[in-house]
Amino acid sequence: MIFTLGTARLHPVICIPIAAALTLAGCAVAASARAQRHVLGFTCDAGISFSVAADAKRAWVTTAAGSYVLKRRRSSIGRKYESATVAFIQDDDRAVLVGADGGPFRNCRLR
Repeated sequence: MIFTLGTARLHPVICIPIAAALTLAGCAVAASARAQRHVLGFTCDAGISFSVAADAKRAWVTTAAGSYVLKRRRSSIGRKYESATVAFIQDDDRAVLVGADGGPFRNCRLR
């Protein structure tokens, strides 16, 4: 059976290896992106803690009560990530987490 793509005719023997290669390349990119995330743990007043895995565009915040995906925003100090209801700001070894369940997350420091 011959497949057509526009005016090009593609033989299945060619299509299958190309599709497999593209699939593997996509998996490698996804694995590479996960490897570039930096995971940090923070401890706040009263021993409350949370963790953050972040890359250049997003942060995945996990508390004892829930998980949140936040988008990176411009900030004049440190790194800032937000969603419609939750904000995470880190400046050096200190952090603030606002709006997340399980708080209050006050006086948070990098573990």
